Amino acid sequence: MRYAPVIGLVFASALALGAAPASAKVLITVDKSAQQMDVSVDGVHRWTWPVSTGIPRFDTPSGNYRAFRMEADHFSKEWDDAPMPHSIFFTPKGHAIHGYLNTKNIGSPASHGCVRLSPAHAAQLYALVQEQGVTNATVVLTGDVRIAMARKATRMATRDAEPAAETPETPQPAGYQPQTSGYGYQQQPSYGYQRQPYDYQRQPQYQPQYDGRASAQYGRTYDNCPAPPPGFPVPSCAQGRAPAQARAEQYPPRRYDYGQPQYEPDAPSSYYSRSRSPNGY
Repeated sequence: MRYAPVIGLVFASALALGAAPASAKVLITVDKSAQQMDVSVDGVHRWTWPVSTGIPRFDTPSGNYRAFRMEADHFSKEWDDAPMPHSIFFTPKGHAIHGYLNTKNIGSPASHGCVRLSPAHAAQLYALVQEQGVTNATVVLTGDVRIAMARKATRMATRDAEPAAETPETPQPAGYQPQTSGYGYQQQPSYGYQRQPYDYQRQPQYQPQYDGRASAQYGRTYDNCPAPPPGFPVPSCAQGRAPAQARAEQYPPRRYDYGQPQYEPDAPSSYYSRSRSPNGY
């Protein structure tokens, strides 16, 4: 009978252990060749996601690792405080599985050694590992990153070799006739309008209009004083015109020295009257 309390205590402890929920094993497998992650819980496949492992210079180490630390908001001290949300660390050197905000390179090697996930997938994996216990998560990395790099180069070369999509032709209006010049380039389209050659004869020609006034002549004065109407006195501009007119008619113009008009002086000068010397003076 003295063993009854001990037996009862062992039986109660067994019941307590049976009542506690058992932690499941989380297996995280990363294939560096395919840049892909598979997550399973107790051997049952749960998710498959694309990842970005380290480039060949910063290759993510292959092997089997056990996760040991988790941080929801972590910033890299080695790479300029780069954000690493929902980090799950699996190597003592600091390699971790975490989310990455710039998702354009997810699916190709791009990191400095960590395993990058999209922010949504990283948060989902973080919640699972936190629920089951970080020490129950195993990370297995296999494959060769050089295979992924070669596949990426082939994909980019194929994309560059693809012909550009042809742009559908725009329907042209009726009467459209593209014209080409003699230099080989295409001129602007013509819609039935023919450009006329420039003709100087088509420009307006302005002829001087005769207004009845006397025009200027060499040896004569201008007649800018019109005759007064009947019954009106003679204007002052016409009173001194007769002497000037008579003077101009008395000395008609002579054309020499490039055709400029020359007028004789009122009285002969002594220069014209004296005789020339034999020496020409």
